[in-house]
Amino acid sequence: AQLSQQIVVLEEAKRCVEAENKKLAERCVAAELINKDEKAEHEKAFQELKRKLIAAVNEQHKSENKLDVSINEKKLIEKELISLKEKLKEQATELERLLLEKSDAKEYIGDLEKKKDNVDDIVHKSTKENLLLRSEVTKLNARLKE
Repeated sequence: AQLSQQIVVLEEAKRCVEAENKKLAERCVAAELINKDEKAEHEKAFQELKRKLIAAVNEQHKSENKLDVSINEKKLIEKELISLKEKLKEQATELERLLLEKSDAKEYIGDLEKKKDNVDDIVHKSTKENLLLRSEVTKLNARLKE
């Protein structure tokens, strides 16, 4: 009798253990499902962060490339400015030379005009003298004919 009572108790304990095992197994399955869901959410969040990071890095590269292009353009503009300044200096030097030549030419023209005036004066005087001499020659010829 005692043995059968122990068997009944053991069977009852076995049923309790099996029921508890079943509950634990269900909890484990539920926990695994929750873990899978959480893992999927974490993976999704990780992938989103990864995508945003890649986008930010790409944007930074674009900005750096634009900056490099701007720096190169600035260098080209600076070189062009230096070249233009040199050309401007050359043109200023040429202009100074031409102004000196112009000044010299004006001075030369002034000298020529003075010489022309002197020649005009000499021609005028010579013409006047020539007319006086002709007049006298005419008078002398007229006297000779008398």
